[in-house]
Amino acid sequence: MKVKKLHYLSLIKKYFRNIDSFKYKELYQDLPPPRMLEIEPINTCNLRCRMCHYSFIDRKKVQYIDINVVKKLYSSKGIWVKIGSNFEPLMHPRFVALVKMLSEMDCKIDLTTNGTLLDKKTTDLIADSNIKNITVSFDSVIRQTYEKIRRKAKFDSAIANLAYLREQLSDKKVFFAVNSVLCRSNINEVIDMIKYWDAKGIHQLRLIFMVIRSLTNDVMGENDLINESLYPIRTKAFEKLDAAAEYIIRKKLKITLNSPYFNESKLREVYPDNFIGSQIKSDNPLARDYFNPAHHYQRGSYPGMHFDCRSPFVFARILYNGDVDLCYQNTVGNLNSHDFENIWQSKKARRWRKRVISDPSICNKCDYFRFCLSSSKININDKKNYFQQDLLDESNTIWEDSNSLNG
Repeated sequence: MKVKKLHYLSLIKKYFRNIDSFKYKELYQDLPPPRMLEIEPINTCNLRCRMCHYSFIDRKKVQYIDINVVKKLYSSKGIWVKIGSNFEPLMHPRFVALVKMLSEMDCKIDLTTNGTLLDKKTTDLIADSNIKNITVSFDSVIRQTYEKIRRKAKFDSAIANLAYLREQLSDKKVFFAVNSVLCRSNINEVIDMIKYWDAKGIHQLRLIFMVIRSLTNDVMGENDLINESLYPIRTKAFEKLDAAAEYIIRKKLKITLNSPYFNESKLREVYPDNFIGSQIKSDNPLARDYFNPAHHYQRGSYPGMHFDCRSPFVFARILYNGDVDLCYQNTVGNLNSHDFENIWQSKKARRWRKRVISDPSICNKCDYFRFCLSSSKININDKKNYFQQDLLDESNTIWEDSNSLNG
């Protein structure tokens, strides 16, 4: 047994000697600075949305990043920086200062927010910043539906905030998008959303099929995700989306529509020039294309990678406690202790990149790759894409007779 173990260790050492040979060094050693960063400024949110992961996690001590560590990103001047993803960035007490600091570094800012805290004072303070994209999460233009889904939010104030923000930034080339998570409560409201947001000057409406995050009750003692899921009635949902696509095309609206369903819609044959991947765009000359920095920089081939992803070589995520993550999975350092450049080139970061190249199962189990980087290509006829990774085994027993439910 001891001999076998020594032989095994010898093979491992030989493997890593080979992987560090000149042939492979360029893959993960002495990499140029990342092309994009994501900053998660704080680990809390002011809402308890029914479908959000935050509603299903234990309350933790609120932590938020010391914005002075942003100075350690000196090698990242001029790159794209996404602010906010899993929590609400405007909860950070120095959110405005963070935006201004990144703007002074000439970073191009991509902000995602629920919009409820974007009051007039905050909007005025960030109006001259270097924000290029703003995505607001807003699941309905009908008060009752919106407040049912986005618990603790107030429809009227959220609408007023977004209207003021749009007005104040009207002279800039900011791209405004609305993310709407589709479920049974709002699937019949899609055309209402299109009419409303087009009139408000929103450039794109993104329709995201709800993912089931938990099978247990949330922090408010509720869980209606199974009943709200569109998987059992997906054919009817697809009909609603086709009707929405035709509405935009025939009315020649400025707003564009985006959903992974449009990759497989039969309407592509009827309107080939208006279906651009997962996007619907009318012939209106004022309709704008969206530049998605994450898809542009992170998705794509990379030498040695088994998946269409180059994230660990071009992207890093900075958390509320200063941790620096690669691939949304592995912490390779902390900005409170080291400069970002040293973390990016560290042995720990190199080891993770080696591991990702050598073990395809890491990417195969990655929800970030599945739901974010590949969101525009996801197969929404596949039941597994309605569940997060750790629920896939349990999902096998749900909706077993899906054909009868899908009528």
